[in-house]
Amino acid sequence: MSSFARTLQRRFARSAEDYEPKVQPVRMLKDGGYETLRPTSGWYRISGRRLLAQRKLAVLRQIIDLKMGRIG
Repeated sequence: MSSFARTLQRRFARSAEDYEPKVQPVRMLKDGGYETLRPTSGWYRISGRRLLAQRKLAVLRQIIDLKMGRIG
């Protein structure tokens, strides 16, 4: 079966009213980050530093957008 046909099957199955996605296991880390289990790859780690950097970049992006007149 092609990957396109399988994608359509999954999309159709997920659109059913009784569909409930499985809960994805998550482990919290001491540095403020977390690990999440990926079925084929094992535990995927997101560090606390990365989350902090993402928040800082989002704030900087808002400031830039405000100064350039894209927001507000």
